[in-house]
Amino acid sequence: MPFMSWNRRMERPEVLTEGEVEECLDFIEGMKRRGLRRAMVVEQVFRLSTVMGLRAAEIAKLRIRDVHVWESDINFVRVVGGKWRKAGNALGFKRDQVEDVPVPCQSTLEAFREMRAIRLQASAVDDVFCVGVLGKPLGASSTVWRWFRWALGALPEERQRELSTHNGRHTAITRVAARPDVSLATASDFARHRNMSETLRYLHGSELPCLEMYESRSSELNSSLDFSVERLTEELMTVIERTPSATRNRERLVINRLRARDQIAEYEELRPRLLGICMTLGLQRAGRRETVVSRWASERLLGEDLYANC
Repeated sequence: MPFMSWNRRMERPEVLTEGEVEECLDFIEGMKRRGLRRAMVVEQVFRLSTVMGLRAAEIAKLRIRDVHVWESDINFVRVVGGKWRKAGNALGFKRDQVEDVPVPCQSTLEAFREMRAIRLQASAVDDVFCVGVLGKPLGASSTVWRWFRWALGALPEERQRELSTHNGRHTAITRVAARPDVSLATASDFARHRNMSETLRYLHGSELPCLEMYESRSSELNSSLDFSVERLTEELMTVIERTPSATRNRERLVINRLRARDQIAEYEELRPRLLGICMTLGLQRAGRRETVVSRWASERLLGEDLYANC
C-alpha cells in the first residue's frame, strides 16, 4: 500500500535529506542568534519530529516530566498514549500506553537538556514541554505543523509544500534504520511500529544487514548457531523474500529429516518463537507461517534447502 502525501501517492515515505536537516538546524540557529522568541519552540518541534520520530499529536501532549535527559547513560523521551490510544479505548483498554524513545544523538540530547532547564524556570514539571511565544500549549496537530513549517524556511518554497510533520517522523526512522549498527528489530522499536513490515518501507532500497546463515557442513552449522531475536528475524525475512505464497508446505519431510538427525527437540523448542516472529513480520495465514518456518529449519538446521524444487 503506497504512502499518501497531501498532494501525491508515494511507494516510500518522503524524507528530508541529511543536507536539508542541517540547513534547517542552521536556519534555527540563525533565529536564536537574532533573539527571536519563536526559535525555541521551532527547534523543539523540529527535533522531536525529525530526530525523535514523534507524531504531531504526541509532540503537542508531551510533558516536561516525560523528557528524561539527565546526566546518565539512558536518556529518552517518554510517549504516553501514542497512535493506538484511540483504538485501545474503543476496545475497552482505558490505560494509556507508555513507550520510551531513546535520544539517538548527542546534539539533540544537549539541546533537550537546555530546553528542559528553561521550561522548568517558568513552569511545573507536569506542564507541557512545547509552548508558543505567549506561553500557551500548542494544542492541535495543525498548530504543531505551523511551527514545523518555520524550520523549513531554509528550503525552497516548492520543497516546503511537499513536507509535513509526519515527513519529519519518516526522516527520523529512516536515519535510524540506515545506521549499520542498528538491526531491523531495534529500528522497529524506535519507530514504535506494531508490525516490523511497516519498518521495512523505511529502508529505501538499502540492503538489510544480513548475516551469513547457511554453512556447507552440519558441524559448522552447529558450532555457529545464534538464536537471538534479531538474528532469527533477519533470517526469517530472507526466507520470506525467497518463498512465494503458493509454495507447497513440506514441513512433514523436514520433521522426518530432523528426527533422523536427532535435531527434532531443538526445532520443537524454537518453532513457537519462530511462528511468533513471522506473525510480527505480517504473515497473517497460519499455513504461510508454517511453510516459512519449516524452510528456515531445512536450511538452518539441516543445511539443505528441501524447498528448492517446489
